[in-house]
Amino acid sequence: MYSFVKKAIFVLSVCIGLMFLYYFGPESGWLSLVWPPSITTGLLISLIFLAVGAIILQGLKNIPANPPHRAIITRLGKRTTKVKKEGWRLFIFYPYLYGYILVNMTKVNFDLPHQIVRTSDMGELEIPISLTWTPLDAVVESCESCEPGPKVNGLVNYLNSGGENGVKEILSDIVRERLREWAMSKVEGPKTWEQALGAREEAVDVLMKSIARGSIDSLNSDIPTSILLRFFNFSRNEFTYKGKTVDEESKNAETPAPDADGEEKNGEADEQRDWALLKKLYQPLSVEKRTELKKAVVDRKKKIAKLRQGNGGIQLPQLGIRLDRLNIDEIKAKGKLAESAEKMVMEKRDAKGDKIRIDNISARIKELEKLGFGPEQALEIVQTERGKVTKSISETKFNLSAETRAMIEKIAPEIINGILAKR
Repeated sequence: MYSFVKKAIFVLSVCIGLMFLYYFGPESGWLSLVWPPSITTGLLISLIFLAVGAIILQGLKNIPANPPHRAIITRLGKRTTKVKKEGWRLFIFYPYLYGYILVNMTKVNFDLPHQIVRTSDMGELEIPISLTWTPLDAVVESCESCEPGPKVNGLVNYLNSGGENGVKEILSDIVRERLREWAMSKVEGPKTWEQALGAREEAVDVLMKSIARGSIDSLNSDIPTSILLRFFNFSRNEFTYKGKTVDEESKNAETPAPDADGEEKNGEADEQRDWALLKKLYQPLSVEKRTELKKAVVDRKKKIAKLRQGNGGIQLPQLGIRLDRLNIDEIKAKGKLAESAEKMVMEKRDAKGDKIRIDNISARIKELEKLGFGPEQALEIVQTERGKVTKSISETKFNLSAETRAMIEKIAPEIINGILAKR
């Protein structure tokens, strides 16, 4: 349309120039032979220029550039697939013949309400999620089921999805449903609520695949993606567990022994079972298949990292947006589970502190025993040093008369000599 405006201005300039030549040139000029000057002719030309100028001025509209906008063209009130960028644009016979619908191209930051989910062990968790997207100004398919289908600008699908508010509702529904499925799943989801607290990367991956649908390639593996992401080590470019790779580990997975209370420690048994499944399905693969799988996992982890940092750039044609960021903040336990979790942490911290204190006391007692003190004396000294036992020195003074002091001084040597004589 900008080129059209330039051409219209050029034509008007030429016409105005010809009009000046026509009226101010010699009457015997060649132009007067074609169209003799008269008041009627001058009035007609003036009306033509006035009408053209009015149409241009009436249809010339400015598409805002701050904040950035795009304009979807309408014809006779109906939307078309054409889009104009910001700047001065011409809409002939606005708004009856041509009009436009403004679309704000500013990035949209959307913090979802904290999602409440339950894990397979019935732990209640609170998951905060934030999204950032930009309306998609690119040529895409008009619908997912249309193959090959007509091409349209992504902003058309954005309006079809309900604009900003409609996209927010759609994404909220997708996230809410998928998170609940993931949390309760015994295959791809966390085994315990404790494991879920540290599964932010896995949760982002699940949501990314669910929202993006066909835009994310699958890893093409029978091993659950959550296990692949959890055990892959970037620095070694290998799947590792407790510092050992798949090949370094024995083929038979060992089940951890229960602790004194008969309970498994910190979900270690679940981790070892996942590691055993990874080894079972990974070891039979050929070298080529292993290389392809590791490359796919690296690409997936990089894509997740970019998405969490705001550089995702995943196009969602069905919604008409480009997903730039999907991030999950700290996952927290909720309700009574939060209280229990806090008590567990405090008890573990106290138990660790008690162990350190006992080790320090034992080391101090051994040092005192080396200096010649007995076990009881050493323990008493340590308790005194740590403030567990208090000792005080009391001093008593007696006032004696001069006669009594003289008598004591007289008999004291006799008593001391008698004691020494017995020895």
